[in-house]
Amino acid sequence: MDKHDKDSPEGRGLRALREIRVQATPGWDEGSIELFFWFIRHEDTPDFEGRDWADLRDKWLGLVTPSGQFIKVEGQVAALEDLKGSEYVGSDPLDLDHLSS
Repeated sequence: MDKHDKDSPEGRGLRALREIRVQATPGWDEGSIELFFWFIRHEDTPDFEGRDWADLRDKWLGLVTPSGQFIKVEGQVAALEDLKGSEYVGSDPLDLDHLSS
């Protein structure tokens, strides 16, 4: 996620998001964990600079390689209103200002 500060479509897309959250299933303390990233966009941005958010999501998810206890990585771009309350509270926020590779 080192693209956050760059003037690239990926960097501008990261800065345009409301927040990124990650959910660990079955939980962070388990031996095998599936990660699910919620890329939460603003309600008024169904696309980004004329591009489908899914294109950016796929690039971002491609930066996270399953290894060790992390066996699967998936994600979705959604507006906050599209998430269930349980999906929101069952995930943890990522601090976009301090992401590094």
